[in-house]
Amino acid sequence: MNDRTIWLASAPGSHLSNCVNIRLRLPTFVVFISLMAQGSGSAASQDSEWSAPRTIEKAPNWTAHNSMSAVHCWSLSKWNNTLLCRKGASEWLILRDDGSNWVEATLEATNSWVVFLAPADDFGLLGRMELAKDKHQLSLSFRRIESGPDSLIALGATSELVLTRKELFGGPPAGKPFSLVLSYATCGPGARDGTNVYVPYYVTTEEVSLSSAGVQQTTLGIGPAEAGVLASSDRGASWTRTRLLGFESWVQAIKATQGAAHLFAHEPQGKIWCSTKLRQESAWSTPQLLVNSAYTGHFMADAGDDIAHLCWLDERKKEGLGFLLYGRLGGPNDRRNRIYYRNKKDGDAAWSKEVLLSGSMSWVGQPVMSAEGNRIVVAWGNRTGQLKADIYYCMSKDNGQTWTRPSRLTDSEGPSAECPKIALFRGVIHLFYTEQGNLVYRNRPFPAR
Repeated sequence: MNDRTIWLASAPGSHLSNCVNIRLRLPTFVVFISLMAQGSGSAASQDSEWSAPRTIEKAPNWTAHNSMSAVHCWSLSKWNNTLLCRKGASEWLILRDDGSNWVEATLEATNSWVVFLAPADDFGLLGRMELAKDKHQLSLSFRRIESGPDSLIALGATSELVLTRKELFGGPPAGKPFSLVLSYATCGPGARDGTNVYVPYYVTTEEVSLSSAGVQQTTLGIGPAEAGVLASSDRGASWTRTRLLGFESWVQAIKATQGAAHLFAHEPQGKIWCSTKLRQESAWSTPQLLVNSAYTGHFMADAGDDIAHLCWLDERKKEGLGFLLYGRLGGPNDRRNRIYYRNKKDGDAAWSKEVLLSGSMSWVGQPVMSAEGNRIVVAWGNRTGQLKADIYYCMSKDNGQTWTRPSRLTDSEGPSAECPKIALFRGVIHLFYTEQGNLVYRNRPFPAR
């Protein structure tokens, strides 16, 4: 284990030839990822540069429903000069080369802990968020992950941050026959920017009725919400909180370039906001609206050396008159959805113009994206028929200035392929997806020209 680490946001919760079994001293965790929806296609040809499909994990009892549900049980992440694929409740694959030598690892379970992994020099953090029984206090516990003996991972010191309902949202509403209680709290993928570690958080409240004795009764409705950033400059020993958004924000992520950290937050009404903190400054900027027609929760952010990247599933075709023609009932699988991309370079005053990646394709699903240097790859699902779906992708070699046309990876005449996760690692594109519930792996070199 060397001196590079990443952070993920997650929630508590083989079959492989030529593998070495390793047991790591790290609690089990389930990474928060968004569902990959299906999408219907254009006439793009099937790509022959990819390796042959390799089944990593077989599903014992496959149905269309549990194939989609399986996406909650696996993830793909770059960490410590390696690539990690989670393929079960406690089973992981570790890659340290071009894709030919995957090592299988078993992670011991501690379900109550949430795991954060983000770019750091020599440590990461585990975290846990718990609401008090009376829902008036939120406790955030953090435990450091450090390199242990024999290249294993050891657990270090623990710290805690306690936030009260009053501190977050003030006292009970004056003259109102109800009170506020905390109802839900979560964190998203974090990042390291210089000496600081940043983790996005989100807290919601409920309005509850009170008896004459002040005892909590039934829930009356949704109360105020808050989203922002937790920051530590001392390796997770102590934390500060910065409130940036005063509304529901279901999905958050922080990505850091060489010059700035960017908080992305998506509210249920389809808006994606971004707040930026420059490396040489202490304050986060006022949140800027980047997108107002994204399908809720379906976006992906990443960062290269000096450019932040954003792509999302867009439903603008159903706004205005389009709503009367197409409605919104199709959700993430609607035939009018599109996939868009934009970026921001360190030092630029504004984000780039939007780029349509999916072209004239219909029935596209949520994209996944990975960046390395000035190279980017975006993949998505594309529904091709009843219970049939293929995976398409496109690439950019110049930080998103130009893009290849969509290429089809899977065969629509075979089993339906869905729920992709993608990583660009050491110049190779690594892709995992489900096929009739099985976890399948393929790779290909990123084109040199």
